[in-house]
Amino acid sequence: MSGSVNNSIKKEVTGLLRLAEEHTAPSGKRDLYEKVSDFFELHHQDLSAIERDLMADILRSLTHNVEMELRIRLAERLARNPAAPVELIVLLANDTIDVAHPVLLESKVLQDDELIKIIRGQTLSHQISVAARRELSESVSHEIIKTGHERAIIALLANQSARIANNTIEKLVEQSRTVETFQRPLLQRHDLPKAMALKMYDWVSDALKQVILQTQTIDKHELDSLLNDTVDGLKEEELARSDINPKEKLVTKLYNAKQLKPSFLMKSLSQGDTELFEYALAKLTNLELNLARQFTYDSGPISLAIVCRAVGIDQSVFMTIYRLTRKARGQTEELDPSILETAYDRFQNTDQRQAQLTLHKWAEEESRQRLF
Repeated sequence: MSGSVNNSIKKEVTGLLRLAEEHTAPSGKRDLYEKVSDFFELHHQDLSAIERDLMADILRSLTHNVEMELRIRLAERLARNPAAPVELIVLLANDTIDVAHPVLLESKVLQDDELIKIIRGQTLSHQISVAARRELSESVSHEIIKTGHERAIIALLANQSARIANNTIEKLVEQSRTVETFQRPLLQRHDLPKAMALKMYDWVSDALKQVILQTQTIDKHELDSLLNDTVDGLKEEELARSDINPKEKLVTKLYNAKQLKPSFLMKSLSQGDTELFEYALAKLTNLELNLARQFTYDSGPISLAIVCRAVGIDQSVFMTIYRLTRKARGQTEELDPSILETAYDRFQNTDQRQAQLTLHKWAEEESRQRLF
């Protein structure tokens, strides 16, 4: 029985080869393409290697004489067939992208070596389709990245199932310093090591900084270190860019990024950078710089208590702020106990909103006095 089946298949192969040798009209070529592809799909396991090659050659010669719609339908059908003949799948994968896309995206028949050949020999659109395949291996991912094509790399990074080696990810992280389009898909990858995400914090946008803080588990020590490094980096960047109010620019940048916190005031003072402290205080209190200085240094501890309360400084560090601000101006750090008690009482009995309103009432009074 098996022999008769084989004879039948051989006769059909012979008949298809004879048809292929004939000069047929376009409609005949279409019919032949359909007959060969259907026969190949059904009987490829019963064909010899030579016969398989002959079938593939027939289809290859007919490809550009057959409507794309027919080839697309064939590709869509075979893309979901794990038993499809590899020769036919490879042929479709190297066709124009409209035909190749479903096969490149879905076919389980394509192996890494064929995918790598396609990446090296076909168009950017083919590379993008390969990049979107599920469960890509590290070797195929590496080949896509080697092309240097930005769109293909972004498609790969967006493919959460693609496996990418850590050393390859690390190179992309470094490239993201200048290639901004890599930043978001990198940060959204579930396999991005935390150390690399924290490294990117130095150069990504304010919005992406928030992505890092939301997606990574960061303890207080790491966060403090991160913010300190960022402040230092921004400080150097601003100083390099302009010698006109660089500290004011730094403070504005931190404020806009929602990173200007009361702890920054403490850090600036403790490091002896009173000018940076003053710009930050003026920004947080929404006061002119000269008024922020006046209410901090020249109007006594009660005024300072209101300033501290307005920006959200904790009462426990009020005395430290008092001593550091007095030290910055070369003033005595000692405080009469009764005055200290009054300042603490004012601090406790004034909420943050009241303190802010008080500061701006004082600012209005100062403004009126200047007019007369």
